[in-house]
Amino acid sequence: MTAKPFCDMSIDELDAELRQLNAQIRRAPAWSAHLSAMNEFRRDCEQWLRRRRDEAQEKARG
Repeated sequence: MTAKPFCDMSIDELDAELRQLNAQIRRAPAWSAHLSAMNEFRRDCEQWLRRRRDEAQEKARG
């Protein structure tokens, strides 16, 4: 994961971050204490990615 906050990332950066999070979640043992935190980070990343894509679509229309 990068030190850059999701709100400052571009769509490409968010996509890359989401891929990394998904890979880490797949590799994490089910009992891992970090699993719930990684899932929360993934949800946040997905929300920011949707927001950035919506913004891009609005700019393209407008």
